[in-house]
Amino acid sequence: EGKTGVIDLSRTEIYKLKSTDNKGFFEFFESVLRETESIQPKILVDISCFPRQWIGALLHCMFITNLDRSEAHILLAYFPSSFYMPPRIKKVREANLLMDFEWSRKRDLPVALLMILGYDNHAAQNLIDRLKPDKVVALYTAPDFDKRITEEIERRHKRLIASLPPTQVITYPLQNLHKVNAVFTSEILRYRLTHKVYIAVMGPKILTALSLVLQIRYPDVEVWDPGDIDLHPNPVPSAFPPLLYYLHFEQTEDF
Repeated sequence: EGKTGVIDLSRTEIYKLKSTDNKGFFEFFESVLRETESIQPKILVDISCFPRQWIGALLHCMFITNLDRSEAHILLAYFPSSFYMPPRIKKVREANLLMDFEWSRKRDLPVALLMILGYDNHAAQNLIDRLKPDKVVALYTAPDFDKRITEEIERRHKRLIASLPPTQVITYPLQNLHKVNAVFTSEILRYRLTHKVYIAVMGPKILTALSLVLQIRYPDVEVWDPGDIDLHPNPVPSAFPPLLYYLHFEQTEDF
């Protein structure tokens, strides 16, 4: 702390939660918000190792919790992974909706599935088979911090990418979250009047947070954890600077 840069471990609290316990994480983060003395709390959250369910719980908590303060500032940090060859993926977990609002509009329209691709091509295909979307859009990072990550994604999803018209294969620069937000927003607006838009996030964790914020902005959009396998921890330390995503929540009379 201060000029030393040393963390005071006497003030460190450790909580143990299962990766699938989004309710437990919601309750934990809600307690953090309520116990923070500042009327305008500023909280840094490193989501690099978070399961997607926790990111959903965090954003859900921030959006619906009725705080006795005017606003809150959340800075999400994510350290992009260095390339490593992931293990062969065979089993796939059940897909889950990450954030559900009772007031969101459920419309009887065909599905447009925006797939933010990662390594797991099995989960991608399983979700397509389950939802039977009218439109599929594949989005993946190019360039990435490490071009080998892009090459591996293209290799694993070669069949899917080849099956889509060029207008439904979209790349984005992971290094520029403002540009990523613009790309994702453009695709949502492209389809949301004629389709139910589902976003399936299999790429970097920071894009789960970005997609959930877009769901808050457009409540008829749904963001899904497609059920891809949680990979083993990357044994290669990140060699890249963190991506930072700043969120500002204000209390209003409506909520």
